Amino acid sequence: MEENNKRLNVGVFICHIDTEYVRNMCNGILHAAEDMDVNVIFFPGMYVSAYYDPTHLAEYDYQLNTIYDYAIRSHIDILIISLGTIGPFIDYSDISSFINKYKDSTIIIMEEEITERNCLAIDNSIGFRACLKHMIVDHGYKKICFVNGKHNNHDSAERLSIYLEMMKKYNLPTDASMTPYGNYSKYCDATIEKLLDKNPDTEAICFANDYMAEAGYRVLKKRGLEIGKDIAITGFDNASFSNTLSPPLSTVGISIQELAYRAVIEGITIFNGGAMTCRSIPSKFIRRSSCGCNSEQTNLYMQCSQSIDDYINVATDNIMFHSQSKLLYNALRPVIADLFSAYYDYDGNNHTLIEFQDIITKLRTASWSKYIQTEQLHYYLHDFILKIMDQTNDPKRKSALNLALIDLLSSSINDKSWKLYSIPIDFMNIRWISSGIMRDSLIYNSDTDIFLEKILEKIELLGITSSYIYLFDAPVIHNLMDEWKRPSHARLVAYSDHDKKVVLNSDDSIISVREIFNNTYAYRPYQHIKTIYNLFINEEQYGFFICENDIDKQYAAYTVSIEISSALKYSNMNHRLMNISTTDELTRLDNRRGFFEKVNNMILTHIGHEALLFFADLDGLKLINDTFGHEEGDYALMSAATILHKSFRRDDIVARLGGDEFIAFALSGNATIIDQLKERIHTHTMEMNSSSNVPYYIEMSYGYTSFVCSSDVLLEEMIKEADHSLYENKKFKRVNPFREPQQ
Repeated sequence: MEENNKRLNVGVFICHIDTEYVRNMCNGILHAAEDMDVNVIFFPGMYVSAYYDPTHLAEYDYQLNTIYDYAIRSHIDILIISLGTIGPFIDYSDISSFINKYKDSTIIIMEEEITERNCLAIDNSIGFRACLKHMIVDHGYKKICFVNGKHNNHDSAERLSIYLEMMKKYNLPTDASMTPYGNYSKYCDATIEKLLDKNPDTEAICFANDYMAEAGYRVLKKRGLEIGKDIAITGFDNASFSNTLSPPLSTVGISIQELAYRAVIEGITIFNGGAMTCRSIPSKFIRRSSCGCNSEQTNLYMQCSQSIDDYINVATDNIMFHSQSKLLYNALRPVIADLFSAYYDYDGNNHTLIEFQDIITKLRTASWSKYIQTEQLHYYLHDFILKIMDQTNDPKRKSALNLALIDLLSSSINDKSWKLYSIPIDFMNIRWISSGIMRDSLIYNSDTDIFLEKILEKIELLGITSSYIYLFDAPVIHNLMDEWKRPSHARLVAYSDHDKKVVLNSDDSIISVREIFNNTYAYRPYQHIKTIYNLFINEEQYGFFICENDIDKQYAAYTVSIEISSALKYSNMNHRLMNISTTDELTRLDNRRGFFEKVNNMILTHIGHEALLFFADLDGLKLINDTFGHEEGDYALMSAATILHKSFRRDDIVARLGGDEFIAFALSGNATIIDQLKERIHTHTMEMNSSSNVPYYIEMSYGYTSFVCSSDVLLEEMIKEADHSLYENKKFKRVNPFREPQQ
């Protein structure tokens, strides 16, 4: 079909959306997509070459990385690859072959520098150098240790290099005991204990991320050391919790949101024939109390004059994740101005505390609030009120501002409490609703349509607006060291589109994997976000699940994909066990047992309906076996099965009874359906004989009988009637099946 109104599709390769870093990255991408009116499709895999990591214990996570191949020639105009999240263990000698698979898309590489590629990274050096200079020059610390991240990691090597460079610049001593590796883990307590035991005179510790710094807080407090006074600590990344630690953590701030936002902008520019305008985003040092600074030194408005506009500009710039979006700035600044102006003039009488909370609520509930740091608003208001109190000599006004400050703190505590309370409820709801998918697979195992409808209902309950379930014709076995070969097509078996839920059974739902984001069912006239997940258990892949949802629903969508996979595994195993006893091994049609079970059930559930019983045998099977061998005989039987399978309808039941005998059952035994069947069998037989290069004709003799379904019908008696009709038909057939006379 034609491109969706020429709106660009931006694909994004990321690791699982289970960390704050990746969620922030996705947030930046979605912000840019909204501003630029482009679609986004997330491909959340695991680490490329994750199985090379000896600490990685999830045996079948390699299956998740096959998701990236669905971006190959699949109408992805711009592809953003987050090498920082998917590539920690990648073999960089082979990175080009990985990237080249997607050469039909405009590619932007994030977080790493790859030769001759369009790359966008964060300059960690600027913020970390400023941090170390502040510790050395402003505070005068001389014994500064550094807890690094991982061995053989690009970011770890860069941060260690900057640390050693700055220590050397100021003639400060270092040795290996001062730079241990904490593996970027918030549980690196033992590493920090060992560092302090070997370096008891340590004055400050810089950590390569905030999670390890959090571990440092635990260890130091356990030793009775007061952070910011007895020993200084700094972190890296400015994680959301860093400002909530006691004391607040000084850290190096990196704006992954800005990096991701910029990646979309650069991708669109290059796609439209322009040149890349930005290749790095600077980091910055964020001064708080853990490094030893006092409250005056850490006030957020330390450099501001007494102009209200200065305060408003500083707050607006810092509450935004970045300053790239003029649309957001123009929406946010007037609200900040209203709020700050009200506090600036507050004397206890001209405004009420409820008015302040109303403005804060307006800001937090705005459609664009997801693209700002709402939790930072309280910090900037807090420091702003303190500044106003310092500037006034009126005791009544100071008292009123102090009450406003208490109200603000109370509001902040309530907000955080609600978030902590709501998170376990959300997770509980997701687990409770999604677990129903497996339960429904047990209840409705015999009725696939109802089971699929139940899945769509569960997905809707989780707040996922639209979803698509694609299945392969049969499970694809993909073992660890095998090369993954993407199937050429998949069947869309069910989809939901807001209130519309559809289960599909027609051949029209067979979709080329190149068209999974650009077909009639996937078309969306509006800007949208989609995520694709593999459906697999162990080495078996069953298909994939695509959903349209916001980033906060990604965990729910991933959980659904796991539950669908488990249900498909159970269903597949159950069908295999059933097929062993009800399927003919050669032709894969039903065998005698399978036919009798299904037809008897159909008769009892369709009392009063007309039905047709069709009986056939393959002409000349014994002569074919005796003359050309049993392999040719098997081919003839499979060809006959194909003719019958094509001639009957999807809901009809076709089986091989054994030997050369076939049987079929169809509802509605009127003359019209019989004539249609005869015509279809004749047509497919002619096609088979004209296309097959074998020395014999594939032909069948057949007979049939009609009856009305009732509880009194004896299937064996109906077969005898059809068999009698067959032998009447056989009188008019050729003596032998050979195309040429046999010697």
